[in-house]
Amino acid sequence: MTDDYYSLSNSTSVPFCCHPGQLTQGVIDFGSKPGWNHWKMTTQKLQDDLYDCKPEGFYQFIKNLKSRANCFGCLSEGGILQVAPNPKKPTEVRCLLEDYGVFSYDRLVEHEKTYISSDTRAAQDNCMLFTCLMNSLSSSGKAKLNIHDNQYLIGDPPIESRICLLKILIRDCHLDSNATSSMIRTKLSNLDEYLTETNNDIIKFNNHVRMLIDSLTTRGETAQDLLTNLFRAYAAYSDSTFVKYVADIQTKWEDGEELTPEKLMERVSNKYKIMKTKEVWNAPSAEQKKLVALEAKISELKKKYEDKKAKLDQNKKREKNKRETNKAKNTETRNQKRTKVQNPAWMFQKPKDADLHKPREWNGSTWHYCSPETGGKCNGVYRIHKPSECRSKGQNQGNGGERKGKNEKSKEVTISEALSELNGNGYESE
Repeated sequence: MTDDYYSLSNSTSVPFCCHPGQLTQGVIDFGSKPGWNHWKMTTQKLQDDLYDCKPEGFYQFIKNLKSRANCFGCLSEGGILQVAPNPKKPTEVRCLLEDYGVFSYDRLVEHEKTYISSDTRAAQDNCMLFTCLMNSLSSSGKAKLNIHDNQYLIGDPPIESRICLLKILIRDCHLDSNATSSMIRTKLSNLDEYLTETNNDIIKFNNHVRMLIDSLTTRGETAQDLLTNLFRAYAAYSDSTFVKYVADIQTKWEDGEELTPEKLMERVSNKYKIMKTKEVWNAPSAEQKKLVALEAKISELKKKYEDKKAKLDQNKKREKNKRETNKAKNTETRNQKRTKVQNPAWMFQKPKDADLHKPREWNGSTWHYCSPETGGKCNGVYRIHKPSECRSKGQNQGNGGERKGKNEKSKEVTISEALSELNGNGYESE
Protein backbone atom coordinates (compact mmCIF):
# COMPACT_ATOMS: atom_id res chain seq x y z
CA MET A 1 0.00 0.00 0.00
CA THR A 2 1.17 3.56 -0.76
CA ASP A 3 1.70 6.48 1.60
CA ASP A 4 -1.29 8.18 -0.06
CA TYR A 5 -3.50 5.30 1.10
CA TYR A 6 -2.39 5.68 4.72
CA SER A 7 -2.81 9.45 4.51
CA LEU A 8 -6.36 8.98 3.25
CA SER A 9 -7.16 6.50 6.01
CA ASN A 10 -5.74 8.71 8.74
CA SER A 11 -7.57 11.81 7.45
CA THR A 12 -10.90 10.04 7.62
CA SER A 13 -12.62 9.40 10.92
CA VAL A 14 -12.94 5.58 10.96
CA PRO A 15 -13.59 3.54 14.11
CA PHE A 16 -10.75 1.11 14.70
CA CYS A 17 -11.37 -2.67 15.00
CA CYS A 18 -9.56 -5.92 14.15
CA HIS A 19 -12.63 -7.68 12.73
CA PRO A 20 -15.55 -6.30 10.70
CA GLY A 21 -18.00 -8.04 13.02
CA GLN A 22 -16.89 -5.74 15.86
CA LEU A 23 -18.02 -2.67 13.92
CA THR A 24 -21.69 -3.58 13.91
CA GLN A 25 -23.30 -1.75 16.77
CA GLY A 26 -26.92 -1.86 17.88
CA VAL A 27 -29.66 -4.03 16.40
CA ILE A 28 -28.65 -5.80 13.17
CA ASP A 29 -30.84 -5.60 10.09
CA PHE A 30 -30.86 -9.23 9.00
CA GLY A 31 -32.88 -8.24 5.95
CA SER A 32 -29.87 -6.44 4.52
CA LYS A 33 -26.89 -8.05 2.85
CA PRO A 34 -24.42 -6.92 5.57
CA GLY A 35 -26.81 -8.24 8.21
CA TRP A 36 -27.10 -11.59 6.43
CA ASN A 37 -23.31 -11.85 6.07
CA HIS A 38 -22.93 -11.06 9.77
CA TRP A 39 -25.33 -13.91 10.65
CA LYS A 40 -23.62 -16.31 8.25
CA MET A 41 -20.11 -15.66 9.59
CA THR A 42 -21.17 -15.73 13.23
CA THR A 43 -23.14 -18.99 13.09
CA GLN A 44 -20.79 -21.15 10.99
CA LYS A 45 -19.18 -24.11 12.76
CA LEU A 46 -16.17 -23.40 14.94
CA GLN A 47 -13.94 -26.18 13.60
CA ASP A 48 -13.89 -28.82 10.87
CA ASP A 49 -14.16 -31.69 13.33
CA LEU A 50 -17.50 -31.42 15.08
CA TYR A 51 -17.27 -31.55 18.85
CA ASP A 52 -18.62 -34.72 20.49
CA CYS A 53 -18.76 -33.22 24.01
CA LYS A 54 -15.90 -35.35 25.32
CA PRO A 55 -13.44 -33.93 27.88
CA GLU A 56 -10.33 -34.36 25.71
CA GLY A 57 -11.68 -31.92 23.09
CA PHE A 58 -13.20 -29.39 25.48
CA TYR A 59 -10.17 -27.15 25.86
CA GLN A 60 -9.75 -26.51 22.12
CA PHE A 61 -13.49 -26.11 21.62
CA ILE A 62 -13.71 -23.35 24.23
CA LYS A 63 -10.68 -21.62 22.74
CA ASN A 64 -12.33 -21.62 19.30
CA LEU A 65 -15.58 -20.34 20.76
CA LYS A 66 -13.76 -17.55 22.59
CA SER A 67 -12.03 -16.52 19.36
CA ARG A 68 -15.34 -16.42 17.47
CA ALA A 69 -17.09 -14.47 20.24
CA ASN A 70 -14.25 -11.94 20.33
CA CYS A 71 -14.44 -11.39 16.55
CA PHE A 72 -18.08 -10.39 16.79
CA GLY A 73 -17.95 -8.25 19.92
CA CYS A 74 -19.50 -10.67 22.38
CA LEU A 75 -16.52 -10.38 24.72
CA SER A 76 -16.43 -6.60 24.70
CA GLU A 77 -17.82 -4.54 27.56
CA GLY A 78 -21.57 -4.96 27.64
CA GLY A 79 -21.43 -8.15 25.56
CA ILE A 80 -23.64 -11.11 26.47
CA LEU A 81 -20.65 -13.09 27.74
CA GLN A 82 -19.78 -10.42 30.31
CA VAL A 83 -21.87 -11.26 33.37
CA ALA A 84 -21.77 -10.30 37.05
CA PRO A 85 -21.64 -13.49 39.14
CA ASN A 86 -23.28 -11.66 42.03
CA PRO A 87 -26.38 -9.61 41.04
CA LYS A 88 -25.81 -7.44 44.11
CA LYS A 89 -22.46 -6.36 42.61
CA PRO A 90 -23.41 -5.61 38.98
CA THR A 91 -20.17 -3.77 38.27
CA GLU A 92 -17.99 -6.81 39.06
CA VAL A 93 -18.43 -8.59 35.75
CA ARG A 94 -16.54 -11.69 34.65
CA CYS A 95 -16.17 -13.40 31.25
CA LEU A 96 -18.23 -16.57 31.08
CA LEU A 97 -15.71 -18.31 28.78
CA GLU A 98 -12.81 -17.58 31.14
CA ASP A 99 -14.38 -17.77 34.60
CA TYR A 100 -17.25 -20.20 34.07
CA GLY A 101 -16.46 -21.89 37.38
CA VAL A 102 -17.77 -18.90 39.38
CA PHE A 103 -21.22 -18.85 37.74
CA SER A 104 -24.14 -20.90 38.96
CA TYR A 105 -26.80 -22.14 36.58
CA ASP A 106 -29.54 -20.20 38.40
CA ARG A 107 -27.56 -16.94 38.14
CA LEU A 108 -27.21 -17.38 34.37
CA VAL A 109 -30.94 -18.08 33.96
CA GLU A 110 -31.68 -14.92 35.94
CA HIS A 111 -29.32 -12.92 33.73
CA GLU A 112 -30.74 -14.34 30.48
CA LYS A 113 -34.30 -13.43 31.40
CA THR A 114 -33.35 -9.74 31.47
CA TYR A 115 -32.95 -9.55 27.69
CA ILE A 116 -33.72 -12.85 25.92
CA SER A 117 -37.27 -11.79 24.97
CA SER A 118 -36.38 -8.18 24.17
CA ASP A 119 -35.83 -6.50 20.80
CA THR A 120 -32.15 -5.87 21.51
CA ARG A 121 -28.76 -6.71 20.08
CA ALA A 122 -28.11 -8.94 23.11
CA ALA A 123 -31.09 -11.11 22.12
CA GLN A 124 -29.73 -11.31 18.56
CA ASP A 125 -26.23 -12.26 19.77
CA ASN A 126 -27.75 -14.93 22.00
CA CYS A 127 -29.60 -16.43 19.03
CA MET A 128 -26.55 -16.33 16.75
CA LEU A 129 -24.19 -17.90 19.26
CA PHE A 130 -26.74 -20.58 20.16
CA THR A 131 -26.91 -21.49 16.45
CA CYS A 132 -23.11 -21.43 16.25
CA LEU A 133 -22.89 -23.89 19.14
CA MET A 134 -25.38 -26.30 17.59
CA ASN A 135 -23.64 -26.12 14.20
CA SER A 136 -20.36 -27.05 15.90
CA LEU A 137 -21.61 -30.19 17.67
CA SER A 138 -21.63 -33.71 16.30
CA SER A 139 -24.75 -35.88 16.42
CA SER A 140 -23.52 -37.62 19.58
CA GLY A 141 -22.64 -34.25 21.13
CA LYS A 142 -26.11 -32.87 20.45
CA ALA A 143 -27.69 -36.01 21.86
CA LYS A 144 -25.86 -35.46 25.17
CA LEU A 145 -27.18 -31.92 25.45
CA ASN A 146 -30.69 -32.40 24.08
CA ILE A 147 -31.67 -34.53 27.06
CA HIS A 148 -31.35 -31.29 29.08
CA ASP A 149 -33.33 -29.11 26.67
CA ASN A 150 -35.71 -28.08 29.45
CA GLN A 151 -32.73 -26.39 31.11
CA TYR A 152 -31.68 -24.23 28.16
CA LEU A 153 -35.20 -23.31 27.05
CA ILE A 154 -36.23 -20.40 29.27
CA GLY A 155 -38.93 -17.77 29.32
CA ASP A 156 -42.58 -17.87 28.26
CA PRO A 157 -42.85 -18.78 25.49
CA PRO A 158 -39.61 -20.82 25.81
CA ILE A 159 -36.60 -19.35 24.00
CA GLU A 160 -33.28 -21.09 23.40
CA SER A 161 -30.61 -19.64 25.68
CA ARG A 162 -27.08 -19.78 24.36
CA ILE A 163 -25.54 -19.03 27.77
CA CYS A 164 -27.54 -21.74 29.55
CA LEU A 165 -26.65 -24.21 26.78
CA LEU A 166 -22.99 -23.35 27.27
CA LYS A 167 -23.28 -23.84 31.03
CA ILE A 168 -24.83 -27.30 30.50
CA LEU A 169 -22.09 -28.22 27.99
CA ILE A 170 -19.40 -27.19 30.48
CA ARG A 171 -21.12 -29.07 33.28
CA ASP A 172 -21.42 -32.32 31.33
CA CYS A 173 -18.12 -32.20 29.42
CA HIS A 174 -15.81 -30.52 31.89
CA LEU A 175 -14.92 -30.32 35.55
CA ASP A 176 -17.49 -27.77 36.58
CA SER A 177 -19.21 -27.20 39.90
CA ASN A 178 -19.77 -30.94 40.36
CA ALA A 179 -16.03 -31.37 40.88
CA THR A 180 -14.34 -29.73 43.84
CA SER A 181 -10.99 -27.98 43.79
CA SER A 182 -9.48 -30.73 45.92
CA MET A 183 -10.49 -33.31 43.32
CA ILE A 184 -8.80 -31.30 40.59
CA ARG A 185 -5.64 -31.00 42.66
CA THR A 186 -5.69 -34.74 43.24
CA LYS A 187 -5.88 -35.33 39.50
CA LEU A 188 -2.97 -32.94 38.94
CA SER A 189 -0.86 -34.75 41.52
CA ASN A 190 -1.55 -38.12 39.85
CA LEU A 191 -1.00 -37.21 36.23
CA ASP A 192 1.09 -40.34 35.61
CA GLU A 193 -2.04 -42.44 36.16
CA TYR A 194 -3.69 -40.72 33.20
CA LEU A 195 -1.10 -42.09 30.74
CA THR A 196 -2.94 -45.36 30.17
CA GLU A 197 -6.08 -43.47 29.19
CA THR A 198 -4.24 -41.48 26.50
CA ASN A 199 -2.30 -44.48 25.14
CA ASN A 200 0.93 -42.45 25.46
CA ASP A 201 -0.46 -39.60 23.34
CA ILE A 202 1.34 -36.43 24.50
CA ILE A 203 -1.15 -34.08 22.82
CA LYS A 204 -4.15 -35.62 24.57
CA PHE A 205 -2.27 -35.70 27.85
CA ASN A 206 -1.33 -32.01 27.66
CA ASN A 207 -4.89 -31.03 26.77
CA HIS A 208 -6.07 -32.91 29.83
CA VAL A 209 -3.60 -31.00 31.99
CA ARG A 210 -4.68 -27.67 30.50
CA MET A 211 -8.30 -28.54 31.21
CA LEU A 212 -7.49 -29.23 34.86
CA ILE A 213 -5.48 -26.00 35.19
CA ASP A 214 -8.26 -24.07 33.51
CA SER A 215 -10.77 -25.54 35.96
CA LEU A 216 -8.73 -24.20 38.88
CA THR A 217 -8.22 -20.83 37.21
CA THR A 218 -11.96 -20.34 36.72
CA ARG A 219 -12.27 -20.74 40.50
CA GLY A 220 -9.58 -18.15 41.15
CA GLU A 221 -7.04 -20.80 42.24
CA THR A 222 -3.68 -21.99 40.98
CA ALA A 223 -1.97 -25.38 40.81
CA GLN A 224 0.89 -26.21 43.15
CA ASP A 225 3.98 -28.24 42.17
CA LEU A 226 2.67 -28.59 38.62
CA LEU A 227 6.13 -28.76 37.05
CA THR A 228 7.17 -31.55 39.40
CA ASN A 229 4.00 -33.49 38.61
CA LEU A 230 4.54 -33.01 34.88
CA PHE A 231 8.14 -34.23 35.03
CA ARG A 232 7.07 -37.31 36.98
CA ALA A 233 4.32 -38.08 34.46
CA TYR A 234 6.55 -37.61 31.40
CA ALA A 235 9.19 -39.87 32.96
CA ALA A 236 6.64 -42.69 32.96
CA TYR A 237 6.24 -42.67 29.18
CA SER A 238 7.28 -45.76 27.23
CA ASP A 239 9.70 -44.09 24.79
CA SER A 240 13.24 -44.06 26.21
CA THR A 241 14.44 -41.27 23.89
CA PHE A 242 11.56 -39.02 24.93
CA VAL A 243 12.14 -39.78 28.61
CA LYS A 244 15.82 -38.84 28.28
CA TYR A 245 14.83 -35.60 26.50
CA VAL A 246 12.53 -34.64 29.37
CA ALA A 247 15.16 -35.63 31.95
CA ASP A 248 17.64 -33.22 30.34
CA ILE A 249 15.07 -30.40 30.56
CA GLN A 250 14.43 -31.25 34.20
CA THR A 251 18.16 -31.15 34.99
CA LYS A 252 18.48 -27.68 33.49
CA TRP A 253 15.42 -26.51 35.42
CA GLU A 254 16.83 -27.86 38.66
CA ASP A 255 20.05 -25.98 37.86
CA GLY A 256 18.14 -22.69 37.72
CA GLU A 257 16.80 -22.38 34.19
CA GLU A 258 13.42 -20.64 34.10
CA LEU A 259 10.57 -22.84 32.95
CA THR A 260 6.78 -22.67 33.13
CA PRO A 261 4.34 -25.58 32.90
CA GLU A 262 2.96 -24.23 29.62
CA LYS A 263 6.48 -23.89 28.16
CA LEU A 264 7.32 -27.45 29.22
CA MET A 265 4.14 -28.82 27.65
CA GLU A 266 4.87 -26.88 24.45
CA ARG A 267 8.41 -28.29 24.21
CA VAL A 268 7.44 -31.90 24.83
CA SER A 269 4.53 -31.58 22.38
CA ASN A 270 6.91 -30.41 19.67
CA LYS A 271 9.32 -33.25 20.47
CA TYR A 272 6.46 -35.75 20.30
CA LYS A 273 5.28 -34.41 16.92
CA ILE A 274 8.81 -34.57 15.48
CA MET A 275 9.30 -38.13 16.66
CA LYS A 276 5.93 -39.18 15.27
CA THR A 277 6.76 -37.53 11.93
CA LYS A 278 10.11 -39.37 11.77
CA GLU A 279 8.32 -42.56 12.82
CA VAL A 280 10.73 -43.09 15.70
CA TRP A 281 8.20 -42.78 18.51
CA ASN A 282 8.48 -45.86 20.71
CA ALA A 283 11.17 -47.22 18.38
CA PRO A 284 13.39 -49.79 20.13
CA SER A 285 16.91 -48.79 21.21
CA ALA A 286 20.06 -50.55 19.99
CA GLU A 287 20.08 -52.76 23.10
CA GLN A 288 16.39 -53.51 22.67
CA LYS A 289 16.94 -54.40 19.02
CA LYS A 290 19.68 -56.83 20.00
CA LEU A 291 17.42 -58.30 22.64
CA VAL A 292 14.57 -58.64 20.16
CA ALA A 293 16.90 -60.31 17.64
CA LEU A 294 18.20 -62.66 20.34
CA GLU A 295 14.67 -63.54 21.42
CA ALA A 296 13.75 -64.18 17.79
CA LYS A 297 16.79 -66.46 17.37
CA ILE A 298 15.94 -68.33 20.56
CA SER A 299 12.35 -68.71 19.42
CA GLU A 300 13.56 -70.03 16.06
CA LEU A 301 15.92 -72.56 17.68
CA LYS A 302 13.24 -73.56 20.13
CA LYS A 303 10.82 -74.16 17.28
CA LYS A 304 13.38 -76.24 15.38
CA TYR A 305 14.10 -78.26 18.52
CA GLU A 306 10.41 -78.81 19.15
CA ASP A 307 9.81 -79.80 15.51
CA LYS A 308 12.75 -82.22 15.59
CA LYS A 309 11.68 -83.63 18.93
CA ALA A 310 8.14 -84.07 17.65
CA LYS A 311 9.47 -85.86 14.57
CA LEU A 312 11.69 -88.13 16.69
CA ASP A 313 8.81 -88.86 19.03
CA GLN A 314 6.65 -89.69 16.04
CA ASN A 315 9.31 -92.03 14.62
CA LYS A 316 9.78 -93.67 18.02
CA LYS A 317 6.06 -94.15 18.31
CA ARG A 318 5.91 -95.60 14.80
CA GLU A 319 8.81 -97.98 15.55
CA LYS A 320 7.25 -98.97 18.84
CA ASN A 321 3.95 -99.75 17.15
CA LYS A 322 5.80 -101.72 14.51
CA ARG A 323 7.72 -103.70 17.14
CA GLU A 324 4.56 -104.39 19.08
CA THR A 325 2.81 -105.53 15.91
CA ASN A 326 5.69 -107.81 14.93
CA LYS A 327 5.91 -109.10 18.47
CA ALA A 328 2.22 -109.92 18.44
CA LYS A 329 2.58 -111.67 15.10
CA ASN A 330 5.63 -113.62 16.25
CA THR A 331 3.89 -114.58 19.47
CA GLU A 332 0.89 -115.76 17.53
CA THR A 333 3.12 -117.76 15.18
CA ARG A 334 5.03 -119.32 18.05
CA ASN A 335 1.82 -120.16 19.81
CA GLN A 336 0.54 -121.78 16.66
CA LYS A 337 3.75 -123.76 16.29
CA ARG A 338 3.71 -124.76 19.93
CA THR A 339 0.15 -125.95 19.77
CA LYS A 340 0.29 -129.71 19.59
CA VAL A 341 -2.73 -131.79 18.91
CA GLN A 342 -3.13 -134.34 21.64
CA ASN A 343 -3.86 -137.76 20.18
CA PRO A 344 -6.64 -139.74 21.87
CA ALA A 345 -5.75 -142.74 24.01
CA TRP A 346 -7.35 -145.29 21.65
CA MET A 347 -4.81 -144.43 18.98
CA PHE A 348 -2.10 -146.14 21.05
CA GLN A 349 -4.08 -149.25 21.91
CA LYS A 350 -4.91 -152.31 19.86
CA PRO A 351 -8.66 -152.52 19.31
CA LYS A 352 -10.69 -155.51 20.17
CA ASP A 353 -10.81 -158.21 17.55
CA ALA A 354 -14.35 -157.22 16.64
CA ASP A 355 -13.17 -153.62 16.02
CA LEU A 356 -9.99 -154.33 14.06
CA HIS A 357 -11.55 -153.41 10.73
CA LYS A 358 -13.70 -150.57 12.02
CA PRO A 359 -12.39 -147.07 11.11
CA ARG A 360 -12.51 -144.24 13.66
CA GLU A 361 -13.04 -140.49 13.18
CA TRP A 362 -10.77 -137.91 14.77
CA ASN A 363 -9.53 -134.45 13.98
CA GLY A 364 -11.51 -134.33 10.74
CA SER A 365 -9.94 -137.52 9.33
CA THR A 366 -10.80 -141.23 9.12
CA TRP A 367 -8.30 -143.48 10.87
CA HIS A 368 -7.69 -147.21 10.21
CA TYR A 369 -5.85 -149.76 12.32
CA CYS A 370 -3.02 -150.87 10.09
CA SER A 371 -1.41 -154.21 10.85
CA PRO A 372 -0.83 -157.55 9.11
CA GLU A 373 -4.06 -158.70 10.77
CA THR A 374 -6.04 -156.05 8.89
CA GLY A 375 -4.14 -156.48 5.62
CA GLY A 376 -1.60 -153.69 6.13
CA LYS A 377 2.14 -153.57 6.52
CA CYS A 378 2.39 -151.35 9.62
CA ASN A 379 3.03 -153.04 12.90
CA GLY A 380 -0.24 -152.24 14.59
CA VAL A 381 -0.82 -148.46 14.51
CA TYR A 382 -3.68 -146.21 13.48
CA ARG A 383 -3.06 -144.55 10.13
CA ILE A 384 -5.04 -142.35 7.75
CA HIS A 385 -4.39 -144.73 4.86
CA LYS A 386 -6.40 -147.89 4.55
CA PRO A 387 -4.57 -151.13 5.39
CA SER A 388 -5.08 -152.37 1.84
CA GLU A 389 -3.28 -149.25 0.51
CA CYS A 390 -0.39 -149.40 2.97
CA ARG A 391 3.03 -148.85 1.38
CA SER A 392 5.04 -149.31 4.55
CA LYS A 393 7.88 -151.83 4.58
CA GLY A 394 6.63 -153.16 7.91
CA GLN A 395 9.40 -152.06 10.29
CA ASN A 396 7.02 -150.12 12.61
CA GLN A 397 6.09 -151.85 15.78
CA GLY A 398 2.46 -151.90 16.68
CA ASN A 399 1.73 -154.14 19.61
CA GLY A 400 -1.13 -152.16 20.99
CA GLY A 401 0.17 -148.74 20.01
CA GLU A 402 3.75 -149.35 21.21
CA ARG A 403 6.27 -147.39 19.14
CA LYS A 404 9.97 -147.04 18.87
CA GLY A 405 11.77 -143.92 19.95
CA LYS A 406 11.75 -140.83 17.81
CA ASN A 407 15.26 -141.29 16.53
CA GLU A 408 14.71 -144.90 15.53
CA LYS A 409 11.31 -144.10 13.96
CA SER A 410 12.69 -141.19 11.93
CA LYS A 411 15.35 -143.51 10.59
CA GLU A 412 12.87 -146.17 9.56
CA VAL A 413 10.40 -143.85 7.79
CA THR A 414 11.52 -143.19 4.26
CA ILE A 415 11.39 -139.79 2.60
CA SER A 416 8.63 -140.93 0.29
CA GLU A 417 6.55 -142.11 3.22
CA ALA A 418 7.05 -138.77 5.01
CA LEU A 419 5.93 -136.84 1.92
CA SER A 420 2.96 -139.14 1.54
CA GLU A 421 2.09 -138.54 5.19
CA LEU A 422 2.21 -134.75 4.69
CA ASN A 423 -0.15 -135.04 1.73
CA GLY A 424 -2.68 -136.84 3.91
CA ASN A 425 -2.28 -140.11 2.11
CA GLY A 426 -0.05 -141.95 4.52
CA TYR A 427 1.26 -141.30 7.97
CA GLU A 428 -0.26 -138.85 10.44
CA SER A 429 1.87 -137.11 13.07
CA GLU A 430 1.26 -138.28 16.55
